[in-house]
Amino acid sequence: MNVSLTRITGVLVASLVNLNVFYAACPPQVLAASNPQPRTAASANQGKAQLAHFAGSGSGMMNVFSRQGKNLGNCPLKHTSVQATVSGYVAHVTVKQLFTNPFKDKIEAVYTFPLSETAAVDDMLMRVGKRTIHGTIKKREEAREIYETAKAHGNVASLLDQERTNIFTQSVANIMPGEQIEITLNYVDLLPYEAGSFTFAFPTVVGPRFIPGTAAAGKQGSGRIADTDTVPDASRITPPVAAKGERAGHDISIEVAVNSGVPISGIESKLHEITTTRTGDDQVKVALKDKDTIPNKDFVLSWQVSGDKMRSGYLTHKDGNSGYFTLMVLPPKRVTPDVVAPKEMIFLIDCSGSQSGLPLDKAKETLSYIVDHMNENDTFQILAFSDKVRYFAPRPQSVSQEMRKKARSFIASLQADGGTWMGPAVEKACSIPADE
Repeated sequence: MNVSLTRITGVLVASLVNLNVFYAACPPQVLAASNPQPRTAASANQGKAQLAHFAGSGSGMMNVFSRQGKNLGNCPLKHTSVQATVSGYVAHVTVKQLFTNPFKDKIEAVYTFPLSETAAVDDMLMRVGKRTIHGTIKKREEAREIYETAKAHGNVASLLDQERTNIFTQSVANIMPGEQIEITLNYVDLLPYEAGSFTFAFPTVVGPRFIPGTAAAGKQGSGRIADTDTVPDASRITPPVAAKGERAGHDISIEVAVNSGVPISGIESKLHEITTTRTGDDQVKVALKDKDTIPNKDFVLSWQVSGDKMRSGYLTHKDGNSGYFTLMVLPPKRVTPDVVAPKEMIFLIDCSGSQSGLPLDKAKETLSYIVDHMNENDTFQILAFSDKVRYFAPRPQSVSQEMRKKARSFIASLQADGGTWMGPAVEKACSIPADE
């Protein structure tokens, strides 16, 4: 459906690498397009725009310039608010960023910020005064064209670009003098589980990146490094770094509500001071301590959910007459040998002449370590190959102290010699009958 831009009082256009879904604008209009690299745009009001370049530490400050290039000073992002709701291993995150214009003329603000590299942004909206404008997902080039047209006509416009999986650029054009604009992003993220803990991370800094190649004539963005022939958008992913001792230019608040579905045995944030409020065995609310927090390091929150035994839990959600549930089964924090199923291991070790010296020495050291740490119910076989195959035993052997001793002796006797012929060893390994 083609819609004239003059009929749209507000449009947000986003360019998000992983999305090709559209959201209705305000008033509701569907702008159809599909591309693996979509963007997001918005428009509303009249006037001339100046340009504000981001100049913070990866997450924070905008400098305002006139059309003639005169630096008018700083236009800081006033505040970033992060609210996350965690259900089991899924985080629903809302990020709100408040922009202001302290100058006498309209400005454009360009702000580079990080998000989780596994996040899927599913909604964006802009609030200007009493108006709320919802985002639409469009092709990258089309979104930029809509944004530039709206900006040229003096309309309030917003464009969200995903430059990399974890770097975004937010542009807001024609911010009226003294006016506040609130941008809200919503995204979903799957949380990693390791060593009995889930971890939620919110990045606050765009880290430095390797930018190879020869510098090009111009710059697409406002970054500290010029575009190159190898990285043509380098200026869009290299926001200037704040000088030593200077803050980034805005503060940040973070609140996380966790509903783990299973009892939480411990929660911590190693990089930030937090307050925690328990609302149940499997629920806790976490917030940064009430102070002017500088966003100069990522916020990382971990909570322990596993115990000495296997745990299970479930979460339910109801929407009207329908709903769904999530069932989770978590392994114990540590697995002891008595609960491990017996296994059969067949080791092939390359003893050809090319492995002489350190390569074979390290392989023998590793194999000896494994033999020493197998469980009592395991069985094993060792096949040493070069241009012929040597067998440790006629058939796989049960683990015992005597068998470990014999295996270590066999391993110690191995020497590098002959050519490399892996085929017969692989065939032998595959032809061994399955353990009973």
